[in-house]
Amino acid sequence: MAEGGVTDLVLDETQKELQECPICCTEYKDPRMLDCSHNFCLKCLQELKRTQNKDDKNIVCPLCRRETALTEAGVDMLPGGSKNQQEQTEGQGLKVTCQACDEENEAISRCMDCKHYLCQECLKAHNRLASLRAHKIVDLTELPVESEEITEDTELKKVPKCFKHPDQDLCLYCNSCEVLICRKCTNSDHKESMHSHISIDQAVSRCKQEVHESVSKTEEYIKEFISANPVSVDQIRYRLDKMLAKTDSQITLKAEKEIAKIREKEKQLKKEARDIVIKRDREFACAATPQQTVSKVNAVMTTATCYEILESKKQMLRDLNEQVEVHKSLDIKHGKSFLGFKESEEIGQLGTLLLEEKWERDETFLPTIYNPKDLAAYSTSELVMAHYNELRTLDPEGKVISTKTYKPYHKPNEPHDPNDIQKPTALAINKDDQLLILDNPAVKIFTKEYQLLHQFLPGKEAGVDATPMCLAVDSSNLIAVGYKDKEQISLHNPDGSLIRTLPAPKIDRHLTISNKRLIYTNGNGDLLMAVDLHGNKLFTQSCSDPRGLCCDDAGDIYLCATPGIWHFSADGKRIVSMHDGNPCFPHASTCKYTTAHELVVTEPVNGLMKIFRYHLV
Repeated sequence: MAEGGVTDLVLDETQKELQECPICCTEYKDPRMLDCSHNFCLKCLQELKRTQNKDDKNIVCPLCRRETALTEAGVDMLPGGSKNQQEQTEGQGLKVTCQACDEENEAISRCMDCKHYLCQECLKAHNRLASLRAHKIVDLTELPVESEEITEDTELKKVPKCFKHPDQDLCLYCNSCEVLICRKCTNSDHKESMHSHISIDQAVSRCKQEVHESVSKTEEYIKEFISANPVSVDQIRYRLDKMLAKTDSQITLKAEKEIAKIREKEKQLKKEARDIVIKRDREFACAATPQQTVSKVNAVMTTATCYEILESKKQMLRDLNEQVEVHKSLDIKHGKSFLGFKESEEIGQLGTLLLEEKWERDETFLPTIYNPKDLAAYSTSELVMAHYNELRTLDPEGKVISTKTYKPYHKPNEPHDPNDIQKPTALAINKDDQLLILDNPAVKIFTKEYQLLHQFLPGKEAGVDATPMCLAVDSSNLIAVGYKDKEQISLHNPDGSLIRTLPAPKIDRHLTISNKRLIYTNGNGDLLMAVDLHGNKLFTQSCSDPRGLCCDDAGDIYLCATPGIWHFSADGKRIVSMHDGNPCFPHASTCKYTTAHELVVTEPVNGLMKIFRYHLV
C-alpha cells in the first residue's frame, strides 16, 4: 500500500466527520461549537437542549458528556465551529490533527469507540482514565484498507457473509423477496424458477434510481408544502412550545383557585359544625344548671342561720323559678349528640353535614356470602367472616378477596394441624388489624393473610374450668373472654397473659368492650348488661331476644334484638328502636360498627343469612 494511503483515508474520514453533524448525520447547517470542541448544527443543539433539563443553564455534549455553560441567549450565542476546523485541516495538507486537544498536534492513533484522532499526549491521558481503558485504540498505520488505490467506490468493510450459508458472500439481490442472497440461496429458498435475481451492482443502480425519484417527489412535495404554508416550521414549533408553557401556567392557576375554593368550603363546613356543637352544648350545659341551683339552695337551707335564710329568700326563689322556666324551654334529646358528614360524589364538592342519625342500606354492597357464623371489620373497611368450613375476607364492595379453609368440628377424627383452625365461634380485630379467633378452647391471633402469629388458652391462664363462649378486644388490644357456664370474664394482655378474672352474671354468647366497659347480653333473660373492668355492675336493661351487639366511637350501643336494632346510650339508656319508622334492620342477628362509620349487619333472606352494609344519610 502506498505510504500516503492511510493518511489520505484518515484525512478523508476526518473531513467527512468535520462536514457532518454527529446528531443528524447530514452536512452542517449553521454549526456551533461546545467547550469540548465538538460541533453540531444549531437546530440540533436547540432540540438537544429541549430534551435536557430546561432549568439547567448548561448543555451536556452527547459525545463526551462534558458540560458547556450557556448565557441567557442559550445555544444561539455559541461560537461557530466545524467550517473553521475543516479549513485548518485542509490547510495542513496530509497532516491529521488531534481532535482531543486544541494544540494542533499531529494525531498518531484513533479511538474506535470515541471516534477521535489522538496525539501522543492525549493518547496517554486517554489511557489513564479507568472508564476508557476498554476502548479500542488503533495506530493510523494500522487502519484497515483493502486497496492501495483510494477511490469513492472503495469499500472499507469486507463483503458480508450469508446468514444461512456463512461460507458464502452475499453477491446477489432477490427482487422477489427484496433481500441480499448468496449463490447457494438460489438453489434453496430463492430458486430461479420462482424468484428474480440480479447482481449487486444492478440492484444498487436500481435502488439509487428509485431513491432519486422518491427524493425528487419528496422535494416537490416539500416545495408545495412550503408554498402552501409559508410560516417557518421552526417558528411554529417555537410558538407551540410557548403555548404549552402558557397553558401549563393557566392550568396551575385554575387548580390553585379550585383548591382555594375547596379550602374555603372546608373552613365554612368546619365553622358550621363548631357553631352547631356550641349551640347544642350550651343547651346541654343549661340543662345541668337547675340541679346546681337546687344543690346551692339546699346547702343554704341546711347550713345558713335563720337570718341568712330569710335574707336569701327572694334570691333563692327567683333563681329556682328562673331554672324552671329555662328548663321548660330546653329541647334536650340524645339525637342532638349526633353530628356527621356525607361526602359528595360531585367533582369539586366536599359534601354536607348530617344533623340527624338516619341509616340507609347500601344497595351496591352485594356479597355472595350466606350463613355467616360471626364477622369482624378491619380498619380498611374489609370484612372477615366465619363461614361453614372457611374464613372469607371481603373487600369494601363485598367481593371475596381471600379464603382460609379449616376442618369442620364434626370431623374430629380426621388429622389436623393444632395450629390451624377447627371450630371458630367468635371473631375480633385488634388495633393492629390482626384477626383474633376464638377456636375452642384457644384464642388464636392471625395476620390479615391468615398467618398464625401466636395462640393461648384463656381458660387455663385464668384457672377457669369452662368452655369460652365469647370474645372481644378494645382499642388498646385488651382481650376479654367470656365463660357462660361460670358467669365470668377473663381479661388478658395481647400476649395472652392473664390480667384478672371478674364476675359477669348471666353472660351469654355476645360480648364487646367500649370505654373500659364490658357489655354483654343474656338471651334467656332478655337482658343487656354492663360491668366495668373490675366487675362492678354499671347497668342492666331489658330487651327482646338480644343477639349481636357493637359500639360506636362515643360508646353508644347498637343491639340486635326484636324487631330490629336497638340504640342505647353509653350509660345504658334506651334511645330508640332503629326499626321504628325505619325499614332497616328488620331481623338483624349480628352487627359491627366500622371505622368508616357504617353498620354491617347479618339478616335472614329467604331462609338464609346474608350480609348488608348501612351508612348514614
